[in-house]
Amino acid sequence: MKQQLFEVLFNKVDDFISHFEKVPLKRFNNGLAWEQFYFSYFSSMTSTLIHSMNHLDYVQFNSYVIQEEKLDNIGLTYNHKNELVRAINYEENKENHKLITKYLQDNLDKIRTNKQADTYQKISCKYEIDNTTYFITGTAFVDSDTQSVTIVCCSLEINGEITYKEDGYTPTLNKATCEEVYQEFIALDDCSEIAAHQVAKNHKISLDILNKDFIYYYGDQVINYCKKERLLKSLELLLFSSIDTEQIARKSGFKNWNELLETLSKIPNINMNTLIRYN
Repeated sequence: MKQQLFEVLFNKVDDFISHFEKVPLKRFNNGLAWEQFYFSYFSSMTSTLIHSMNHLDYVQFNSYVIQEEKLDNIGLTYNHKNELVRAINYEENKENHKLITKYLQDNLDKIRTNKQADTYQKISCKYEIDNTTYFITGTAFVDSDTQSVTIVCCSLEINGEITYKEDGYTPTLNKATCEEVYQEFIALDDCSEIAAHQVAKNHKISLDILNKDFIYYYGDQVINYCKKERLLKSLELLLFSSIDTEQIARKSGFKNWNELLETLSKIPNINMNTLIRYN
């Protein structure tokens, strides 16, 4: 997988975790019941996001991680001796689970040192072994009384090398300029080819070249990529804002809530009736 696309994918998932980190949840106790509740909250969000990315073929997502088993949500609690004492959705016979838990276990002392105690804080990392890249992102809770560490994480496995090697195409725009073009285009109410031509003209570049640059950096042409981003933005607002659904639809480039709802309902494995609004 191209490094550029991997970074876009990693950053998008990481952004959603950053929002989740700020959800005002008060930890009532350090028992299994609370951990299962928190894990359900977390995994509902990550599963919704990953299913959406898969459906949209976000940054050519389908080419690499279409298999359901590539995604894992795991809850792990380690005591002060770094021994695993509780786990949720963990299968000790699965090789990727063993690799992930080993990596996290080796980094527990660093988590205790770098993370504030008695609050959920984001963790994220990229971990490569045997030509397979994992990215692991979630939250860690360090108990100041017991020095136990509870980690709830989403892991995604991408087979094959993460490489900077390309097919010989050299983009005309650098990544920063391409990002400016994207921000200019996505801010428009009009997501048409005419509007895309105008934005390209503003930057003295043809739409054909702009589309090639977008494929290089983001895995799709400018119009398609912006449509995907708008849908993911609507999910972000649904999950983590308290604004009403009509406003969400308009902010995300849809005519109204019904149009957005119809679009979201096409995503497999998303039940709009049970979607959690965290704020």
